[in-house]
Amino acid sequence: MWSVGGALAVTSYEHVIGGDGRARWIEGFRDGARAWARPLGDRRVTRSHEVADASGLAWSPSGDALAALLDGPEVWVVDGRSGETVTRFVAPAAPQPVGAPEWYRRDGPRDGAILWAGSEHIVRIAPHFVTAYTRRGARVGGVVAP
Repeated sequence: MWSVGGALAVTSYEHVIGGDGRARWIEGFRDGARAWARPLGDRRVTRSHEVADASGLAWSPSGDALAALLDGPEVWVVDGRSGETVTRFVAPAAPQPVGAPEWYRRDGPRDGAILWAGSEHIVRIAPHFVTAYTRRGARVGGVVAP
């Protein structure tokens, strides 16, 4: 994922032939070179492409911070230049609504994704819920489909 300032953030993992790689990390690139690598252990960045412009990684509008939605569910906010942790907070997904269409329920959990809304707010979003947090992890509000 590219930032407005031209930095690139990618997820990587150690490939294990015949098994599931356990070593995972997020890497930040600037000026054509790797600037930092943030180990995740066996955690995964949650990937959901159900909402346009949202994914498991999101750069702040200024490019000074990167947010990552991890399984668990936890959001990590890291400094965009050094990769150092700024904050971590739990951002649970809302349960799927009872009246959701069969295809929505059948295809498994809808973990959603994240995006930045302005310079100070991170939004966790899926087709059935939206929850807003400050960049420091304070829950600001949200809505869940009935």
